Amino acid sequence: RHDESIATYRELLQLEPDDAFDRAGYARVLSWSGRSHESVREFRRAVAGDSTDLESRIGYARALSWDGDLAGASKEYFRILEADSNYGDAWLGLATVARWRRAATASDTFVEKAADSARKAG
Repeated sequence: RHDESIATYRELLQLEPDDAFDRAGYARVLSWSGRSHESVREFRRAVAGDSTDLESRIGYARALSWDGDLAGASKEYFRILEADSNYGDAWLGLATVARWRRAATASDTFVEKAADSARKAG
């Protein structure tokens, strides 16, 4: 039901174009529907509106990677980890990007860090 969700988010954003939460939701639906290029643009706006929302930033990094910008995705994952070094999804994102770059050793290291984060979280 991506098309319905996209239409709803567009209506919401017409009313409140600077709402970072709704903008990020719109970007997520775009990325899930295979429109990663469009979602990157929307995630940029959402992150600019609220750079402390790490869930939006994870979505942005994923969209970058799905759009083929592996270097940009890696940079964003590292920015997230600067804000929270125990953010497991960022470590897993880095592991995925490293695999796609054929850097298996780095990927394994990032997976270990994600596991460490999970253990610390309890």
